[in-house]
This record gives sequence, structure tokens and C-alpha cells, in this order.
Amino acid sequence: MQKTVLDAARERISTVFDHFEMIVVSYSGGKDSTVLLHLAREEARRRGRQIHALFIDLEAQYNYTIKHIEETMLGDPYIIPVWVCLPLNLRNAVSVFQPHWCCWDPEEKKNWVRPMPQHEGVLSDPSGLPFWRHRMEFEEFIVKFPEWFSRGNSYSSMVGICADESLNRYCAIATSDKKCAWRLKGKQIKWSAVMDAKAPNVVAHYPIYDWAVSDIWKYHAEAGIRHNEIYDLMHLCGLPLTEQRICQPYGDDQRKGLDLWAQCEPETWHIVLDRVVGVNYGARYARDKLMGYHRGLGLPEGHTWKSYTFLLLSTVPDVLRERYISNFAVFLEWWQRHGYPELGKVHDDETAYIDDSGHRRLPSWRRLAMCVLKNDFLAKSLSIGQVKNVHEDVYDRVKAGKPVKVRKSVEPVYAQLRELYRKYMDGGIEKVDADLAVPRLTARIAALNRKVAEL
Repeated sequence: MQKTVLDAARERISTVFDHFEMIVVSYSGGKDSTVLLHLAREEARRRGRQIHALFIDLEAQYNYTIKHIEETMLGDPYIIPVWVCLPLNLRNAVSVFQPHWCCWDPEEKKNWVRPMPQHEGVLSDPSGLPFWRHRMEFEEFIVKFPEWFSRGNSYSSMVGICADESLNRYCAIATSDKKCAWRLKGKQIKWSAVMDAKAPNVVAHYPIYDWAVSDIWKYHAEAGIRHNEIYDLMHLCGLPLTEQRICQPYGDDQRKGLDLWAQCEPETWHIVLDRVVGVNYGARYARDKLMGYHRGLGLPEGHTWKSYTFLLLSTVPDVLRERYISNFAVFLEWWQRHGYPELGKVHDDETAYIDDSGHRRLPSWRRLAMCVLKNDFLAKSLSIGQVKNVHEDVYDRVKAGKPVKVRKSVEPVYAQLRELYRKYMDGGIEKVDADLAVPRLTARIAALNRKVAEL
């Protein structure tokens, strides 16, 4: 008889309990993490153990979500709540004037979406965290916190990632050969990952990674567990099951669902609207061509993609412009190392949109312009990794009149792009000569090409 995903998940969770002292379920109040918490609690009860439920509260939450978390996480003898309410640095993708916001920022207390929770297990004072720094990034916190919280014990961070939630994540988990995978008796456990090589005792586990959204709701129904009622309202609003998610409202992906707040919780919407800059604009246009999501968006009359890119850069605040230019430099430097040493030729004024699937991702001025139009601070559209310390490496340096911090190999291209922007501001686009070749790199590639030809 073929094993069900439920049977497989229970076996995986049992394996984790066999080998780890601390079991911590990352809990968001969403459908997936609710199922995972219930399965982990089921195993804890069977063994007479306790688990931790880690909820990182990003302040801007649906009231239904908070109610559900209180009902599920609090007052259970098998669950130790860890309710984190710290001033983390978060993305605000709906504004060019405030690219980031800080949840639970003490200086913004009068504008908080909700009062600070007073429940058991609330962690709101960062002074007791040795790894803490001002406006820490969420992505860094979720790595550093387990290392500190584990106190050296073997620590399993259970995460409710599912197949239908993210195909890319599913493929990353499902691969059979991962260097970061936790090993059990010499065998790689593919549904796992060591979060930091410096802390091998902390391992992330994904017991329900192969579940579909239908499996999630089937379990809710058959097990009779509570669910977050905000999903009922999302369903009434016509949102497909695969797009119903619980997360902070202002992020690059999350902004597409901003309009749901007004429909699902109008009493919360006006507070969410006033919390950060640009929310109403984001709710209106997050799916529109004004933010670069339709291919039909054309050039303004009289512009090329190159001139339009520089025009767009001239309209954004200094910190955002420097961030874009540094992202462009990373992007172009990568292409210089992968077959396009003379980028000035690739990035011709008249470069049209390449509609061939095999070449769509080639470098072009259009791609750079669209990055600015989308308010893509993280440069996801250019396939660039996220900066770990945005405030120190970007905000603080620009404020001090310094260039954004980039790696050494990128510095020459970054300097050239900054100089091109200065020339544009001084004399217009006709003064911009976009020959961005790096001489040493170009010579090295030419030498390699000669050797290949000789062979």
C-alpha cells in the first residue's frame, strides 16, 4: 500500500523527536504551520514531551490571525510559546520614499497597528539578546535566534513549507544531493538543512514539504482542528487557494494582496493604511503596469531604454538610487564574467525587448528600467541576492556621503555607473557613453578565447 503524505510526515516528525532535544515549530498562524504544529504536538503528547512554538510577530497582522494564534498556541501543556515582538527591519515595497519599515519601532509606538501583546512567552526587549543590532533583518534574525536559544542543545526548527506554496522551495528541498542537508547514520535527509555551518546543532526540518494545499485542508477537516478564519474571508473575496497566505502586508510579493485588507478586515485596514508610506498607492496599483507588471508598458515618447533608465534614477531618493546603481553594478559585473565583457555593446540604446524564451534574461537597459519601475529594491528581477545588513551597508553609508558597500570585484563597475549618472545629470543622455568594459577582465577573457581557438 502506498504511503500517504500524512504517514510520511508523521514518520519524519518521529525521526526528529528521536534525535533532537529541542523541537521548535515556526508558527505564523497560517494553514500550513497550523497543521505542522498540530502534528508536532501530537507526537509530543505521545512521548510526554513539550515543544516550542515560535511566532515572530511582525505587528501588522489580521485580528483573525492573532485570535487564532492565541487559541492554538497559548494555554496548552505540551506547547511552550515564544512570541517575538522585536523591532525588525522589514521591506516596504509600496513606497520609494520609505523602502523599509520597522515593526514594533519604539519611536513609532503611537502608530502601531496593535498594542504590544502581554501574553506568556512574549519577547519584546532586545537588550537580552547578545547577537542583536538595531533594525536587524528578519532573514538574519531567524538564523541567529536559534543559535542563541538552543544553548548548545540539538535544535530542530520545523518549518511548514509545502509543495504548492513555492515550487522553487520545493525543488530546493526535494533535491537528492544537498551539501547543507542533515545527515542521519551517514545518509542525507533531503527534507532538512543545516542553517549555519558554524552551528551544526541547529537544523531546519520540513516534514510536510510534499503536501499539496488540498492535503492541508483535508487534514484540517478530518482532524477537526481550528483554522484561521481569515481564510474563509479570503475565499469569499475570490482568492484562489494557492494564493491565500498570511504574512506582513507591505513586502514585494505581499503588496499584491494589500487590497484584501480593506475587504476582509476594514476595521484594521485604516490602521494598516497609516502605518507606512505608500499603502493606498500599493493597494491600487500593485498589480498594474504603473509598477511594471505588464509587458505592454512602453517607452515615453522620445526616450530609449537607456535614457529612460537614467531618467527614472533621477526621480528617486538618494538612498534608493545608490541601491539601484549598486544592484546594476552587481548584475553587469556578473555578465562581464559570463560572456559579455563589453557591456556597452550589449546595452545599446535601441535594445528592444527580447521576446525569445532562450534569451529573455540577457542584460538590457529595459531590464534595468523595469527594476526601478517595479520598486525592486531587492533586485529580484535581476536575480541578485539580498543584502544582509541593509542599514549599515546602504542607508548609513549613503547618509554619510559614501558609496554603497559592494564586493571588490564590483567596485569598478559601480564607480563607472555612478560617473555615468553624474554625466547624465550634468549634460543629458548624450553625454553617457555606456562602455562598461573592465580592461583587465576584458583582456583576461580575450586571452582565454585565444587559447580555446588554438586548441
